[in-house]
Amino acid sequence: MTNAADRALMGKYLDGIASADEKRRLAERLDDSPELRVELTEWLYYETALASVLAPHGQTARTTGRPGSFRLRWGVALSLAASLMLAVALSVLMRARHPATPLQWATATELQGEASGRLGTAIRPLVAETVLQPGESVATGPDSMLELMLAVGGRMIADRNSEFRSPDAGLDMRLDRGRFLFDIPTVRPGQPGLTLSVADGPSLSVLGTRFEVGADAGLLSLRVEQGRVRVHAPDGSVDVGPLRKLEARADGIVSGPNPIMLSEIARWHYGQDQVAPGTVLFLDSFEDGLDRWDPIHGDWRIVAGRGFKGSSGLVLKRSDAGAEDLSRKIIAPKFIPRYDSYEVSWLLSPSEAVKNYGIMFYGDAEAAEPLETHRLDSYGSPVIRSGQGMNLRLVIQGNRGDWYANSQKTHAMRIPEAYARIALFVVDQGRHDIVIDNVRIVAHAPLPSLTDAASRRILFEDDFEADLSRWHVLDSGADLVDGGGISGGRALRLAPKAGTDASLVVYPKLAQFASNIEVEFDVYILHSKDRAPPVGFGIVMKLPPGIPSPVLPPMDPIELPRNRWFKARTVFQGTDYVFEILDNGKSVGHQAFYLRSPGIVPGINLQTADPSVSLLVDNFRIWARGPE
Repeated sequence: MTNAADRALMGKYLDGIASADEKRRLAERLDDSPELRVELTEWLYYETALASVLAPHGQTARTTGRPGSFRLRWGVALSLAASLMLAVALSVLMRARHPATPLQWATATELQGEASGRLGTAIRPLVAETVLQPGESVATGPDSMLELMLAVGGRMIADRNSEFRSPDAGLDMRLDRGRFLFDIPTVRPGQPGLTLSVADGPSLSVLGTRFEVGADAGLLSLRVEQGRVRVHAPDGSVDVGPLRKLEARADGIVSGPNPIMLSEIARWHYGQDQVAPGTVLFLDSFEDGLDRWDPIHGDWRIVAGRGFKGSSGLVLKRSDAGAEDLSRKIIAPKFIPRYDSYEVSWLLSPSEAVKNYGIMFYGDAEAAEPLETHRLDSYGSPVIRSGQGMNLRLVIQGNRGDWYANSQKTHAMRIPEAYARIALFVVDQGRHDIVIDNVRIVAHAPLPSLTDAASRRILFEDDFEADLSRWHVLDSGADLVDGGGISGGRALRLAPKAGTDASLVVYPKLAQFASNIEVEFDVYILHSKDRAPPVGFGIVMKLPPGIPSPVLPPMDPIELPRNRWFKARTVFQGTDYVFEILDNGKSVGHQAFYLRSPGIVPGINLQTADPSVSLLVDNFRIWARGPE
């Protein structure tokens, strides 16, 4: 639903007096509201049509109120001839609210850099508010970006060095080269929709969605964020849904549809290099209502005087029934987490102590159930006492998350590979109010590369071609195998003793406990049965005396590659510990946590009661990270 505030923003935008902040707010509302997109498109229809009639007479026209009211304010009085022409134009518009061939195809709303339009032999530079004509070819320059409001509804962004041609008639648009981002309202059954064709390549039908299209020498590259896009191939049509990608040429599908992360879509527009660290991506102190939030569960209200320092706050009201309600109370910001690295922070203040609170990740923006739930107190975050309040902050860098409570880091966690929505939650007994205030989402600097050769040096390495004199073997069952290595040389083998489930552990003989290190080695899990037996495998830590062993969060269940080589890698830096498993260069398992220790000695362990299982290890490396 649109409201008076929406219409005020649209009016300022059409009058050319909207500030940069007002344009940003309008863009955010257009993202959230299909009704608003349709209404603004109608305004553009009418006012552009009136302008084309009145311009030859040196006159201007603007509509006020909703489209269809036709209450006009004029720069000068209309002449009789102009009035007649206007009546004809309005009668045409009244007969066809959305004509198959509109008077204009699109209007430029924002331009960074340079762009030009060509119609026949006439070439013109494009500026903001330029109306594109049917059949006009458009090209963007280097370091440029063009945003258009489409007459059919929705918007389109063309990246640098991109070329396209607007439809001559109807809704068929050609993409010649470059990258494009679309946000199109849902196409209703029986209603014509936009068709995109890649030059010398395939075509696709837009069913109503947000998606990215790349055109390169006949190759169509499609990434869908939300909704569906139908790609037409010689052997049939393929529907591509949310968080999927596909590549196709004129002769058929090249690859896909395959799953992708949200941050892979239009990285040239939303990517980390497009925003500086510290850029505010979302900010709400709850002074303007709940329009920027989705209350998923619970009685959430804006209450004056309940926020930080007496301002308004978001309040989860206590249960009127008085019965204990231990279900999660969930609310989600209308923020699309397209960025690899960002941080989200908020103030949480209960009227009685609360300990069960955290954050949820949803795999799809419309999903009813979360993909993952992270309850912070299970990681050691403190109980929030009555009336105290606590500033909570989660720093996300790729698949790693670091939690802070009142500026004190509490732990690290794994972030899902792909998610489309985040939400805050709290669980209480329904007997008191809980206040949330000062929610901020800010762009953050990405993590440095784990394999940056300039920042690391070899501390220990072993290809197992000699013997095990450089290792501590804590349990029997470790030996060297000729021909078992990844390149045909020797390999370390860990094999369990028959009838036991002992943990087999080996440690390298380091001179001292080390911090700021990276460990990597090749692993091969060998078994002789048709069905893979359960295997406990990982990198273990020997800690200095007096340091308690950490309680590790559970690792997501994964299917370890068997009967082929893969890599295991860990980084211990300061108090942060990250472990992951790589299969053909792709992470298939990831674990991160906070470790209070000045140093470790990393080891390898295998745990299984099945004598058919053994573990081969090769190319073991420990790098020291940072300056010497």
